[in-house]
Amino acid sequence: MPIWNAVRQTWRQPGQVQGEIIHEVRSICAQVLGAPLATYDVIFTANTTEAINLAAESLRHESEKAIQPVVVNTIIEHNSNELPWRMVPGCLLIRLPVDADGFVDLNELEALLRAYNQQGQHGNKRINLVR
Repeated sequence: MPIWNAVRQTWRQPGQVQGEIIHEVRSICAQVLGAPLATYDVIFTANTTEAINLAAESLRHESEKAIQPVVVNTIIEHNSNELPWRMVPGCLLIRLPVDADGFVDLNELEALLRAYNQQGQHGNKRINLVR
């Protein structure tokens, strides 16, 4: 509820103040994520589903066509985090199992990343996203 209240308060501010608040929040997010604004874009979306669809659409238009994209997901994902990746042409979707608490085996994930992205064991396929 505190975030919703902050959003509502921001909406009540004049346009210039809203812009300043958004810029400050974007800067904080970039810092937390280690993604400098000079190199990366921080985009706000209405919800997680919209963000996933935007990321999938972005991957669809990725400029490096020589690389076949790979997305790593878990077997327990909701359809809203499964279907968008199926719509990316040529995208391979790898589903990792999870333990009883819903956690992925990090050793298995590390081995996948190494095999695909460092050792090139799968030809032109590269893991672009771990979701």
